[in-house]
Order: sequence, then C-alpha cells, then structure tokens
Amino acid sequence: MEIEIRSFKQHDYDRCEELVNEAWHFDEIIRDKILNKTALRIYTAGGLCSGNMNLVAVDKGRVVGFLFGFNHLAKIKPQGRIKLAIEAIISFNFKKMDKLERNKFLQALAVHNKNRTLVEPGKASEICLFVVSQDFRGKNIGTKLWEKFRDACIATGVKRIRVETNKLGASSYYEKQGFIPAGDFDSPLHELATPGGQACMYEYLCDKI
Repeated sequence: MEIEIRSFKQHDYDRCEELVNEAWHFDEIIRDKILNKTALRIYTAGGLCSGNMNLVAVDKGRVVGFLFGFNHLAKIKPQGRIKLAIEAIISFNFKKMDKLERNKFLQALAVHNKNRTLVEPGKASEICLFVVSQDFRGKNIGTKLWEKFRDACIATGVKRIRVETNKLGASSYYEKQGFIPAGDFDSPLHELATPGGQACMYEYLCDKI
C-alpha cells in the first residue's frame, strides 16, 4: 500500500470533515441537524485554522488521514482564524437551531476552554487535530503523519509538543509514541463525545529522542 503524505490542500477539506464525523459522530451526539453540522464545521475548520503545518495521508487519490499541527517557531502564521470566528458568531446566532441544545453546547465549549487553559496556559507547538480513517488504522499511517510533523518541529528548534486527548480515547497511542501525561482537566465536551472519559493534555519532549 503506497500512502502519500503531503501538505493539506483546500480541496481536501470536505473529506477531512467526513473523517472527523466518523471519529466523533457529531451527527449522533448532537440531535439538532443544523447545530451538529455547524459544530462539526467549526471543530474541523478550527483545527485547520489553528495549524500552520497541516498534513494529509492519501491513498489512491483519497484522503485517509490528516494531522493539523501548529509549530510555534515556524515563520508561517495560521490562516483564517478571524474569518472562522465571524462565521461561528453568525452561525450560532442566526441559523435556526434548537436554542437549548445550542446554549448547552456553547456553555460546554466555554467551560472546556477555561479548564484546558488552567492546565496548558502557555504557547507551544501542538497537534491541533489528528484523525485516521477507521478502515486504515493499524497501517502505520498515523505514525507517518506524526513523525513528519515532529521532525519538522525539531528542525526548527521546538523542544515540546503538546496534544489534547482523552484517557478512553487516543491516550494509549500517544504514550506509544513517547508522549507523557501533562495534566487532566474537566471537559463537558469530552463527556459528550466520550462518556466517562477524562480529558487530558500530553506532551512530547523533543530532546528525549
């Protein structure tokens, strides 16, 4: 199987959004159709706009995985965050959606961000969003994406790379890659997607390899 790892291109976006929904089931955990589509869009595009090194894995012309990453020492600045923020404001305030469910989601998002900041307040390089298709897991694709991002960070002098995950989710994968726990935090967003799970931050110390 020949997998191509390359930089993200705009025409890859819709497929990346499909992979995010495949992984976290926005269409199942959020009942209101307009709200779940809006949340999926903001979450996926948010990861993309937070990154300045965005990679995709392609098999026979089809994106089967991606890693949106932020290298805080790279000269390239993330693009599109202001535009996305305006889109989010318009969507959540003017699209017709269940107000109670919308307010619950926005409150969960606010609490998540506040609690995460208490654990990880500083500016650091980060894996912003990382997904591999369920059909292609176990084929070393995620590791190839991660190592390409990691090596690019190290080449610019990055000392630490962080990632947000869940202890019932991808934490075991990150531990295998050499990440260590950096702190837990309470997140109603994680509880929504992974009932009973624990939101947490992991970090990778680049000078340990």
